[in-house]
Amino acid sequence: MERARIPLPPEAVGACEALGGIDPYWTLAEGALIATVPPGNVIEALTALTDAGIAAAEVGAVVAGSGRLLLREPDGEVRTLIEPEPDPYWPAYERAVRERWE
Repeated sequence: MERARIPLPPEAVGACEALGGIDPYWTLAEGALIATVPPGNVIEALTALTDAGIAAAEVGAVVAGSGRLLLREPDGEVRTLIEPEPDPYWPAYERAVRERWE
């Protein structure tokens, strides 16, 4: 999966910056969809999503292997993810509540 190809709305970036600069790629993903689509149907799927006003992109491929996610960072580094990483949103939210942000 190519992190740089994942659509990210400016509202998500702004909210993450407001919560102390948490990484918008690793936080809550309500409304996000990752779909596996047969290679011959990718263009049709992307077109249908775009026509419906939904940001969409081809970000990677499913390959035979051990069920690990290989994530290429924008700087070219490839990370192997075996288990989900903790979501940074909840500690940031707890801090905002504790500090009584308005």
